[in-house]
Amino acid sequence: MTARKIRVLLLTLGTLLILADIDVLSLAHAQISPSLQAEPSALPEPKAMPIGTVVDITGDIITLATDSGMHVKVRVQESTSILRAVPGVKNLTGATPLPWKQLQAGDRLLVRGAIRDDQSMAASVILAMKHADLDERRQWEQEDWRERGVGA
Repeated sequence: MTARKIRVLLLTLGTLLILADIDVLSLAHAQISPSLQAEPSALPEPKAMPIGTVVDITGDIITLATDSGMHVKVRVQESTSILRAVPGVKNLTGATPLPWKQLQAGDRLLVRGAIRDDQSMAASVILAMKHADLDERRQWEQEDWRERGVGA
């Protein structure tokens, strides 16, 4: 087989593959699109994990001032898991369940859930660090720095 015949054969195969991909994609799009267009609420909401400080708690809604400067309304549901994390620990081995009524302004939260366009979300999991625990940890770090800091 000559080099020219091989080039023509490869060019023909490439063209067929391109046409086959277009047909497969258009068929897949035609089959998927009607179901998505018929019910937009069937689309999964994007998951988010905002981190911030509790500003206000009203009823079952927590207003969270995120570290990025946004305010997010977090709805606490009966199915929401809330864990009290220990400041300074890098895993959740010391985390304990926390009744959500014990959350208060100033506590730091990491919230996992589906965020909506209106910057509200339904929380599935909340990791909380109590304001008092954070203050205690900061005080311990300052004392430790004074004792073992540079030049000590």
